[in-house]
Amino acid sequence: MSEVRNDSAEYNLENTSRLIRTQADDGSYAPDAPEWTRGIDNPYLHGVYAPTTEEVTAEDLEVIGELPDDLFGVYMRNGPNPVFEPGEKYHPFDGDGMIYAIYFKDGKASYRNRWVQTDAFLAEKKAGKSIWPGIMGEHDYTLDGFPVKDTSNTDLLYFNDDIVTLWYNAGIPYSLDRHTLKTKGRETFNGQLKRALSAHAKIDLEKDELIYFDYWDEPPYMLYGIADKSGNVIHQENIELPGARLPHDIGFTPNYVLLHDLPFFHDMDILERTKKRIVTFHRDMPTRFGVQPRYGKGSEVKWFECEPCYILHIVNCWEEGDWVVQVGCRSTNPMPKANPEEGELSHMLAYMRLEANMYVWKFNMKTGEVVEGDLHTMNTECG
Repeated sequence: MSEVRNDSAEYNLENTSRLIRTQADDGSYAPDAPEWTRGIDNPYLHGVYAPTTEEVTAEDLEVIGELPDDLFGVYMRNGPNPVFEPGEKYHPFDGDGMIYAIYFKDGKASYRNRWVQTDAFLAEKKAGKSIWPGIMGEHDYTLDGFPVKDTSNTDLLYFNDDIVTLWYNAGIPYSLDRHTLKTKGRETFNGQLKRALSAHAKIDLEKDELIYFDYWDEPPYMLYGIADKSGNVIHQENIELPGARLPHDIGFTPNYVLLHDLPFFHDMDILERTKKRIVTFHRDMPTRFGVQPRYGKGSEVKWFECEPCYILHIVNCWEEGDWVVQVGCRSTNPMPKANPEEGELSHMLAYMRLEANMYVWKFNMKTGEVVEGDLHTMNTECG
């Protein structure tokens, strides 16, 4: 077995200025944990959620048992791994993106992990401290780019021979080398991408296309597009919505894409007045799904009204004759009541305990009919 190499030194990040694994299973703190972590009462900074402090390359890992000789590929995941102490309440969406990868070849396995070097990551590395507020804090519009930290920590895609990382609130996509995980820089689709991408763009493996959308706080509020396998934007349309929304996912079939207008969004007046996104679930408003011809104009989207709900993640979409079918994880209470005993983090913890179940919607493209209902009542989510 080869030596494990620590590659974090190149960033000149002091160990005392990073969040590190601070609690063992018995609740004790790791001996090298920075003192400040011990005073932070936040479950997403401890235990299995505790960030790592190092970038590691480990070749020829010890294998318990046997790996098939013909197993060839890589398993990667993206997740939050904050470098510096947060300046305010920490939310897991605030942590700097880090890619973790296990490579398999010739009956052997190797591992490496690397931070996604976003613009915010590099700026904070230079400053030696946290600069951007988190999503639970007051937005700072004097900062370059986003008023909260765009961490690129939510999802990743294999596209155009690179790894592309994405962020929860629709952020700047970044390209990483698929072998070394070194950040190449912003993914611009050959200079044609002028806006951000949502957390869950999708790859159509049959057509070698990337299907994406973006949303923002000004009309028309949403954009939908397609890029080909070489990273060229081949189709892009503005989608008009009644106001600013917070869609998280997109579905597609061979002939359509499915867009979400959900009654779970922030009040723009409150945002302008307080610089905070106060999100409300509007139970008196229908959930709307827009079924758009895949290469059609934005004006061709057909909207279907459904029972009020919120959806983070789609499971699958397909066509059945005149019907377009969508299966997803549906929540009728995306803002559950907070437990006051959990203190100042009670609202975040309540939201993170999202209750959802597998649900199906069917849209008839000729008659406009909608059929919807539970597939199962078990609490189910993908993220």
